[in-house]
Amino acid sequence: DGQIWANIWQTDNIAVISPDTGLVQASINLGGLLPRNLRTSSTDVLNGVAADHEGNIYVTGKLWPRLFRITLIPSESPASSANVSLGASLRH
Repeated sequence: DGQIWANIWQTDNIAVISPDTGLVQASINLGGLLPRNLRTSSTDVLNGVAADHEGNIYVTGKLWPRLFRITLIPSESPASSANVSLGASLRH
């Protein structure tokens, strides 16, 4: 859809950025996506995001043992017009 999705360094968050303005339009919190029982001493933070031609969104992390396909849903918390928070849920 023309937006830039960027990992926020050393976090499990993604910023959705407008290429026209450079402003962050949304913040996606994926903390807790990888269950603790799948983490090892070498597991690191989220660092991979991709979309396919059908609109599926995939995420993974540095040395994560899984690739996740996610669906975004609007957050219930109030947000300003400059920064909309989105939550993620797993599709099984």
